[in-house]
Amino acid sequence: MEILEPMGGLPRQKGFAGHDEAAFPLSGAPQAGPSEVETNEADRRRVLCLLGPAPTDTDTLLRETGLDPGSLYGVLLELELAGRITRSGRQHIALTALADA
Repeated sequence: MEILEPMGGLPRQKGFAGHDEAAFPLSGAPQAGPSEVETNEADRRRVLCLLGPAPTDTDTLLRETGLDPGSLYGVLLELELAGRITRSGRQHIALTALADA
């Protein structure tokens, strides 16, 4: 006799890693809209206007832009990935030499 037979056999596997859609539906989960994911161009310009070759700390950027921390860090991440800013330490941001030109 198989060990799992008294327990009704192996559980049904659906979706990923045994996810049971009936018990835990993923289809009803909230989806992020484009406005939640994409950074606002006006926010990006506001941040860029405050940056220069000398490092600026993130607290100053938060205060001067009026952005919430999540929005500011999203803008900074995009700019860093684009090579437009550099970080010196964890809290100081400056424009790269290429971004100045």
